[in-house]
Amino acid sequence: MYALISRLSLLTLYLAALLFSTLPPASADVQFCKPNPPHLCLALSTYENTTSASHDFYLSLTFRRPTASPLGWTAVGIGSSMAGAVMIVVYGDPASSEPPTVSIRTATGHRQPTLLSAADELPALTGLASEFTRDKADIRVVRSVWEPSTDKAPQATISLLLYSRSVKSLLSTSQPWIWAVNPMQELSSFGPDANLNIHTSNGRFFVDMPRSFSPGDLPPDFPIIYPSKLNIGTSESPMWDKPSQPGTTTTSTLNPALRANLWHLHGLLMSISFLLLFPLGILAIASSSPRAFTYHWKLQLLASVFALLGITLAITLSTAIVLVHQYVGFLVAVLLFLQVTAGYRHHVLFLRYKHRTWISQTHIWLGRSVVVIGWMNLVAGMLRGGYGKLGIGAVELLMVLEMIVLVLWLVRKWTRMRKTAGEGGKGAPQIVTRGEDGEEYFALVGEGDEDGEEDEGKVNRE
Repeated sequence: MYALISRLSLLTLYLAALLFSTLPPASADVQFCKPNPPHLCLALSTYENTTSASHDFYLSLTFRRPTASPLGWTAVGIGSSMAGAVMIVVYGDPASSEPPTVSIRTATGHRQPTLLSAADELPALTGLASEFTRDKADIRVVRSVWEPSTDKAPQATISLLLYSRSVKSLLSTSQPWIWAVNPMQELSSFGPDANLNIHTSNGRFFVDMPRSFSPGDLPPDFPIIYPSKLNIGTSESPMWDKPSQPGTTTTSTLNPALRANLWHLHGLLMSISFLLLFPLGILAIASSSPRAFTYHWKLQLLASVFALLGITLAITLSTAIVLVHQYVGFLVAVLLFLQVTAGYRHHVLFLRYKHRTWISQTHIWLGRSVVVIGWMNLVAGMLRGGYGKLGIGAVELLMVLEMIVLVLWLVRKWTRMRKTAGEGGKGAPQIVTRGEDGEEYFALVGEGDEDGEEDEGKVNRE
């Protein structure tokens, strides 16, 4: 058993190292991708400009065209609605020699947006910052080209720099952005002030702005878009903020890098609990070791402590409970409490009656269920955190391997016990060794002994 546990532990640590090598850095750029219409990806990095005492926005955008057609336009904007939003509208002909047109606009409502010139003041971006001062627009399109996407379809790739001079701090952890698309309009011209027909589809997404912050004395490079990761620090539903009033958001005062690291710590605690400690506890109780029960309850208790610490940390970092991942986390916490309670009662009742009761089966099946639910929620959390396919695939591979090892280990245990039952009498208790406190342990073989839990039973010979 010890050799198997050692190998499983080493495999877990190896895959964990592989997983955390794929982590987004603590100051990671945020990213939002929507592969279906509007076929856009956006990555954002923000930088504190000491000269202007405000935050500059470094935006990378891709707008994919399914065909090399000059029809239509795509837009993305900062704000909860068109009114007062800063909108980036892209259109053009990918078959021409001209680059995509990038038109920076704003609107006073749900109507034709107007061009935002360098002489205009930036709109007050509601909820974006704790301090906002009116200033002139200084938005620079650094790069705008047509290039093939991964499936060879034409794609507009844009790098855009917004020298805000207005946004003094970034605190909103669920800042609304908007997108809109009209893929069918035939524009009369591709000038920056071209008339736009109403969008055919639109939507919102939410950005964790502190996560976009790039520390350091030098401005960052334009962020790289990773289409395979889809969303990093973004979501199509509100994340950790819960508006207290219309148009406002609650905020986080934690240092952005510290906050990101604490979310990674949450993931690490849950990974250690569900990928290492819980499986080892199951292996321990199904072993023939005279200390199987001791190993089992210590490992399970340690795993429960790690899981509850991770859940507590997540609750502390969250300012609202709005995600399925969060609700499942609460379910895991409740199931852990019930499972530990059932385990204690199982032990007490088994010592009294020398056989399993309904509470024993409750403990066993709660344990199995909480591990499986924890595994699924761990993957959901990794998807939420923007982990790459390599890291998520490594964890899923580890889960499959652990499931196979656990099933084979339990089958081996059941086979051995049935053989022993046939040789020594069905259901006969057999003394195996003395326990650590001088009492002797036995295993009930035969019917009811499904996974060796009865190894914990004791015969008091006083």
